[in-house]
Amino acid sequence: MLTFMHSELSQTDVSSSPQQFLRLLCRMVDQLLFLMVEWARNSSFFKDIKVEDQMKLLHNSWSEILILDFIYRQIHNIWGKDIISPTGQSIGFDVLDKLGLTDVKAQVFELIKKGKELKMDFNEYMCLKFLILLNPDVSSLENRSYVEGSQEKVNAALFQYCMRCYPNAGDKFSQLLMRLPEIRLISIRMEDFLYFKHMSNEVPDQTLLTEMLQAKRLG
Repeated sequence: MLTFMHSELSQTDVSSSPQQFLRLLCRMVDQLLFLMVEWARNSSFFKDIKVEDQMKLLHNSWSEILILDFIYRQIHNIWGKDIISPTGQSIGFDVLDKLGLTDVKAQVFELIKKGKELKMDFNEYMCLKFLILLNPDVSSLENRSYVEGSQEKVNAALFQYCMRCYPNAGDKFSQLLMRLPEIRLISIRMEDFLYFKHMSNEVPDQTLLTEMLQAKRLG
């Protein structure tokens, strides 16, 4: 994925054009979606769910999962503060201002700050990822009880992990769960933004991203 990002960045002067950054962002999200779907289909609990329910769960959760992935990487500086191409080009968060997403930037910064304060580790991040994916409130699920039971198991595992590994941080479990509604708000805002850009023909069409954007609205 980093190779793809560096390849795209080396060919695109995104710093001079928010629209070029938007197109690049959509291509990156499209690649991340393929990776996310592959991860989900081979993951515990999810791989045992019928394909029809799998699609409904993915359509509901994809943007929240990608936001969580991004936040986690920023917390641990896996990508660094900026994305830097092989040519030395750096993309800062200020590009969000140019796209009219200043509110999203502020929300993302706040989430990163809270995540660092909580010292969110990999196991907690993965539990949150599964809690987002295995949402029994998604409409028209054929096997809602299995999804609900699976989510409850993940929730219990996260609670036990926090109590065992961080006994002096008694509210860490609840603090982690409180981040989920914040992630959802950002995901809704970004979905609306991207769907508007899609309807305005400002982003590539016939992609997995546009399929996901349309599926939730048609569902």
